[in-house]
Amino acid sequence: MPFFSNLLKPPAYLKLPTFGLDISDRSFKYITFKAMPQGFRVEYHHTGEIPAGLITNGVIQDIPALADILRSALSSLPYRHAALALPEEKGFIRTIRMPRIAPEELREAVTLQLEEYVPLPPEETAFDYHLLPTPSDSKTINVLIAAFPSSVLAGYKSVLEQAGFMPTSFEIESQAIARSIIPSSEYQETVLVIDIGLTRTSFLFAKDGYAQFTSTIPLGGTTMHAAIAKTLQIDEAQAEQIKKDHGLSRTKESMPIFEALLPVVQEIKEEVQRRTQFWKDEMGADVSRVYLCGRDANLTGLPRHLSSQLNIPVALANVWINAITSPEYVPEIEFRDSLGYATSIGLALGGMENT
Repeated sequence: MPFFSNLLKPPAYLKLPTFGLDISDRSFKYITFKAMPQGFRVEYHHTGEIPAGLITNGVIQDIPALADILRSALSSLPYRHAALALPEEKGFIRTIRMPRIAPEELREAVTLQLEEYVPLPPEETAFDYHLLPTPSDSKTINVLIAAFPSSVLAGYKSVLEQAGFMPTSFEIESQAIARSIIPSSEYQETVLVIDIGLTRTSFLFAKDGYAQFTSTIPLGGTTMHAAIAKTLQIDEAQAEQIKKDHGLSRTKESMPIFEALLPVVQEIKEEVQRRTQFWKDEMGADVSRVYLCGRDANLTGLPRHLSSQLNIPVALANVWINAITSPEYVPEIEFRDSLGYATSIGLALGGMENT
């Protein structure tokens, strides 16, 4: 079940057709699925831009203006209920070990420990938790906590309601991504997902099907565009197209682009190394594989380059792995674009579970 869905408490007897809505600082995406005898099919999908300044580092600065954009862009959508992502950079995910207690006492016990693990005043914190798999004879349990500033959650709830929609659940981006791209056959492994967006890159470590450790750096597509633009003395719109055309290829023609992008890619690699070491120190487990997603992950040569640098298998994610089961059906979203839909796909799947 999606985190924070219990805060909204829709009536249990209602089956609410729900769309997954992913809002970032500079764009939004939504998607819905329709259940067919042959499995899910993409029903509606759309991506749109958000002007700079309406959202800064995940915090909504102008609720009425953002609500107007969403109301206009989603006016033709027949669904009124949304599963919404909350910004990765404002959330906290922690796994804590606790003595085994009765399920009805768990929420109060987590509340009492919240301040120790989440750097927010308890009275200003919205949180939910999930009990992770634990051997039945263990005297302790592992509990996954997701927490946000209440003001952030309230801002996203307000913008959705002002746009004319009803939220059915809120969820941290990383958990929606894990739901969309990690197959159940890999739940027992530690999988690292690198989500490269326009303004930031997020790292999520998943096990048992849940994101259990996340972090974010303010580096993304705009950083790459600026590096190319500076090297080639062109504007950033041209730089973005050149990045798509050449990526990290190392032909004679492409070497200036490769050299411009290399410091950015190396910074991502170094951040991965620091975080994988932290995970190993904390959890005692190695990362078995890495998946790349996000609108700026589809950089030619990036998986091969990172894999050689990290000595870990790295691949572009299949965002449809848990949504589309029929081999005959190919979604109409191009592969390059589909990488940006990982969050909204996971939200839509979670929304269908929730209803």
